[in-house]
Parts: sequence; structure tokens; C-alpha cells
Amino acid sequence: MIYSRWLPTGGYEYYESERAKFNLGDDLPDPIIPAGNEIGTAAQEVGRPLPADAVLVGSGPDPVGLMTPAQSTGLGTVSEKQEGTLVPYILVACAAGVIGFVIGRAMK
Repeated sequence: MIYSRWLPTGGYEYYESERAKFNLGDDLPDPIIPAGNEIGTAAQEVGRPLPADAVLVGSGPDPVGLMTPAQSTGLGTVSEKQEGTLVPYILVACAAGVIGFVIGRAMK
């Protein structure tokens, strides 16, 4: 069975497993779907598990076979600390809007 793993740099890695063989009509293993956040789970995190005996057999621009979750290395994530750095800018923008509204009303 061939598995594809999306690469953050573009394209896909192809893996082959001799142990994982499926016949027509067989149920495939359930995909891995992590908890995600309030808006859902990123597509790169969803996929079927890569068998332990799978070996890298190549790469290419398109997925082939079953999709596996992307490698987490190199993707990076937005941490709570990074999200918190936007708060001061949002507050300044809101304050500027309120001040502009008050000055505009006072000039009428």
C-alpha cells in the first residue's frame, strides 16, 4: 500500500508498506483527527496512520494512495504567547477609533 505525506516545502513524500494490504471492500483504518481548536482541525493534521514498516520510496507533486498527517517538524504553530502580542495593537486601534469618533462628533 502506498501512503503520501504532505511536505510544508511543497509536494508529497511517498511511503510503501508491505504489511498493510487492503482488498476491494475492506474497511480502511480510521483517520487520525486531533482535537483541533474552536474552528476545527487543520487539514495537514488529519490522515490515516503510517504503518511502522513503511519505507520512503520517493516524492512528487501530487498525493498517491492514502494520506497521512503531515510531519509536525518545520510547520510551526501559533502559541498562546504569540497570539497575545496582537492584543495591544487591537486596543490601540480601538482607542484610535473611539477618539476619532468623539472628535468627529465634537466638531459638528
